[in-house]
Amino acid sequence: MIKRHSNSPSSGSTFSRLFDSAQTSPNASEKKVFFKHLNEASHTTRASSGISRLFMESDICTQTPGKMLVFDRQKKIHTVALKPDTELILGRHALADVLLDSYHVSDFHAKVICAEDRIYIEDLGSKKGTILQGQRLPAHKATELAHSLVAMVAGFELRFEFNSSPKLTSVRTLTPSERQDEPVADIYAAQLLKNHEQIKPWPATISELTVVGIIDENHDTKTLRLASAKPVLFHFQPGQFINLTLTINGNLVKRSYSIASSPSQPHVMEMTVKRVPDGLVSNWLIDQVKTGDILNVKGPYGKFSCFNYPAPKILLLAAGSGIVPIMSILRWITDIGIDIDIKLLLSFRTPADIIYRKELELIAAHYPNVVIRITITSDTITRKQWPGDFGRIKKTLLSNFVPDVIEREVFLCGPDAFMEKVKKMLARLKLPKNRLHCESFSTISPAIYEIKRADAAFLLQNRSGQYQVTFIKSGLEAVTDGAESLLELASIYSIQIDNECLNGSCGECMVKCLLGSITELEQSEISEHDKQAGWVYSCCAYPKSNVVLDI
Repeated sequence: MIKRHSNSPSSGSTFSRLFDSAQTSPNASEKKVFFKHLNEASHTTRASSGISRLFMESDICTQTPGKMLVFDRQKKIHTVALKPDTELILGRHALADVLLDSYHVSDFHAKVICAEDRIYIEDLGSKKGTILQGQRLPAHKATELAHSLVAMVAGFELRFEFNSSPKLTSVRTLTPSERQDEPVADIYAAQLLKNHEQIKPWPATISELTVVGIIDENHDTKTLRLASAKPVLFHFQPGQFINLTLTINGNLVKRSYSIASSPSQPHVMEMTVKRVPDGLVSNWLIDQVKTGDILNVKGPYGKFSCFNYPAPKILLLAAGSGIVPIMSILRWITDIGIDIDIKLLLSFRTPADIIYRKELELIAAHYPNVVIRITITSDTITRKQWPGDFGRIKKTLLSNFVPDVIEREVFLCGPDAFMEKVKKMLARLKLPKNRLHCESFSTISPAIYEIKRADAAFLLQNRSGQYQVTFIKSGLEAVTDGAESLLELASIYSIQIDNECLNGSCGECMVKCLLGSITELEQSEISEHDKQAGWVYSCCAYPKSNVVLDI
C-alpha cells in the first residue's frame, strides 16, 4: 500500500524540477487538511485550496461551543471552530467538510455534531474506525465528548476544547430523540449520508444532472461538477466518457466529454472543458452554464481505461486537454492506494496552459510512486519562467524518462497529430502493440446534421455513385461513392438511427448488414463477436460494394 510522505526529499526534488519556482505549493496544513463548507458558493478555484473563512481560527468566538484541533503526527495542522447546531463530516471524499488526506481514512469516516452547548462524535461505519479513550466507537451512534478528550481517526488526532466546561462526568451516547436532523439544503449533501444503502447505480440512460460546482482550472479551462437530484452512484471506469445533448441557439447539439473524476468518489461526476477557438459547445459550456443548470447526460462509454489492463508499471502520456481521461486514471489509482509505478509525461503550450497544475503538484509530493514530467512547447517562454523541459515530446526525452517503456502498459491521449508522432516513437522503442491504449478527441464531423436534407439528397441523387445502399425496412435506396458513412446516409434520407458519440465508441448506432461489404474506421470499438454476426457501427462504416441494411 502507498504510504504518505509529506516531507519526502525524493518527491520534493522531483517536483521542483517540473514547475515554475515562482509558483509556491500549498503549505503543509493545506496538504493535510482542506476544509470546504457545503453551503459555500459552488464557484471555486481548485488552486485556491486554502481554508474556508468559515473555519478560520480568527472566527472562533465565545458564542461557539468550542473548537477542534486537528493533529497529524503530533503537529497541529489547523483549528476548526465548532458552531452551534451544525455537523461536520470528516473523511477523504472531496465533499467532506474536513478532508483528511490519507488512504486509511474512509470517504465519509466520522461526524462531529454540535447540539446546543454539547459536542458529539459519531463513526459513520468507517473501515478503520474512530477511537475514543482507547476504545473503538460503535458505528452510527453519537457519543458526547468531554473537555480535552482525544479521538483518533485513522492516524489523525482530534482534540476538543470547550469554551465552557460541560456538565459531564463520563461519555454518553446521544439518543435518537435528541438528534435534530434538519434538511440539508445542498443538492448533493443529503444523498451522501442518509439512506446510503438505498442509493442506486447511475444507469446507462439519459440523465438530467445538475451543475453543482464550477472550478476554474486555468485561463481557458473549467471543470463542471455534476450531481443527480435523485441519489445515484456514478459507476464508470476511469478514462471513459459521457455524451451531452444540448440545445444551443435553438439547435440540438451532441458532444462527447471525458470524465475527469475518479469512480472512487461516486456521488459526483466531473467533466473538464477546454475552450476551443470558435468552438460552439466548449464556448457555450464555459460562458453560459451556471451553477444550478441542468444538463442531459448519457453514458458512460468507451474502452479507454486502465481498469481492464492491470499492470505493476504504467506510462501515462497526454497533450493539452488530453490530460482529462488520464487524470481520471491517475486519481483512481492514487485514491484506492494501489502500489503501481506510474510515469506521467505531459505536453502543454505554456505553463499557464497546464490543467490541474496544483493537483499534480500535490500528487507528486504525496505519492513517491508517481513521477511527473512536463514539457512546454512555446518558444516564447524563458528558462526563468519555466525551469523544466522544453519542446515537443521526442524519442530521446521518452527513452530517458521511461527507459523500461516496453515493460509498461501505455495510455495515450491528445490531438491526432501528437498521438501519431508518439505512436511512431513507441514503435521504434519496440513497445508491443497490445500494450498501447489510445483515446482520440477527434470525432466525425457533425456538420452533416446541420446541412439541409433536401440539398444533400439532391447532391447524392445527381452524383455518379458507385454503390447502392438499400435500407430494407424503410424501403429506400441511396447511391453513394462511399464518401459518407452509413449513419450520414441514413440521416440525409431521414432514416432514424440512434447515435451518441459519432466516433465508434458507444455502440448506439449499431445496425446489421445483411448483404455487401463494409470498411470500418480503425477507431471503431465494435467487438469481433458482433462483426462476425454482421453488425457494424454505422458512424464508422463505409460501403465498398452494394449494401443491404436491416433498417
